Amino acid sequence: MPSGYTHDLYEGKPVSFRDFTLNCARAMGAGIHQRDDGSGEISERTVQDYYPESVGKAESAVQAALARSDGEWETLQDQEISDAEMFRAEYIADRDRISATYLAMLAEVEAWEPPTTEHVGLKDFMRKQLEESLQFDCGGSYVPEVPERLPVSVYRGRQIKKATDDLTYHQQQLWAEQERVKSQNEWVRALRDSLPERNEKP
Repeated sequence: MPSGYTHDLYEGKPVSFRDFTLNCARAMGAGIHQRDDGSGEISERTVQDYYPESVGKAESAVQAALARSDGEWETLQDQEISDAEMFRAEYIADRDRISATYLAMLAEVEAWEPPTTEHVGLKDFMRKQLEESLQFDCGGSYVPEVPERLPVSVYRGRQIKKATDDLTYHQQQLWAEQERVKSQNEWVRALRDSLPERNEKP
């Protein structure tokens, strides 16, 4: 049975060595971004917009962080603590609701008398499902933390460090993407140069 790469050959269609090679190259790392584009030349690729855009956003975040006043940092910390307190309360309420729902159903399962001995396995299965879900969804002692209130100077320093660390991360990702693109484009150019030119005659 022919593959997607040998199908045209199987059907008896004219396929040049160059076209066959370039089509197969779409399965390789440097050409995989065009895997579903059909046959034809493999184009070189460019750095995806995501990477420079992420660096730009991170640079803006650092500049904004450096420009904030103590009052703005205080307001931001108040909001962060308020959001964390609200999330914690919602988490606990949701966990308690789920637990109560499971326990209520478990009580009904325990009270149920299977109509025959052949239904006992069903009752055991139902109990197990509820007990495992109760343990997984409601067990454990995890509760989301509320960050402690810090002096504004400490809070500002931590947030600026976070923003600069984020910028460094995105700069490294951009550099890595540029290196990938350079390497893949060199692979594509070397492949093209090694192949005979396409015969344009019918």
